[in-house]
Amino acid sequence: MKGAERTSDIIASISALLRYNIGNLDRQTTLKNEVEIVQEYFFIQKTRFQERVEFIENIDPSCLSIPLPCLTLQPIIENAFIHGIEEMSIGAKIELLIYKENEIVCIKVKDNGGVGMDQQTIDRLMDTSDEKEVHAEKKGSGHSTGIGMKNVIKRLKLFDKASEVNIFSEHGKGTTVTIRLKNITRKGGHN
Repeated sequence: MKGAERTSDIIASISALLRYNIGNLDRQTTLKNEVEIVQEYFFIQKTRFQERVEFIENIDPSCLSIPLPCLTLQPIIENAFIHGIEEMSIGAKIELLIYKENEIVCIKVKDNGGVGMDQQTIDRLMDTSDEKEVHAEKKGSGHSTGIGMKNVIKRLKLFDKASEVNIFSEHGKGTTVTIRLKNITRKGGHN
């Protein structure tokens, strides 16, 4: 019975994550729904990593109603875990920033992992004309949706041709993925 409430919370988070991940990847959702599922994912990881990892959110609520493709943020956060901070024994941080810059909604996912990505890997991720998904040399620990970064970038471009995705990575300092959503006046349904 000890820890039953915590176990119940973990099961609820895993259930929410599974429900969200099942279905058509092309479906449209809102940034609010994406943030909520990232929070569920992080709760699960926080249970696993405990004090080794800190999740920092700085979110402008006025941005949360904008539409975007389903499963945009979670794979980016997963990448930060798997390829950025998973091996850190202490002081790991992942930061999610969502804010407006003029009429553009900006989303940043930053990690302080020491591995980073070389420029060649970044260039291959950004080249959406190439059909092959880029896999990092390090294998993940099995907590992946299987939706890679390249797929996220490709789906964002199909959804909003004016969107921009940038990746900056420095060995020993971490990686920052920045998404700029320019066409934020799109109408459409939510999930």
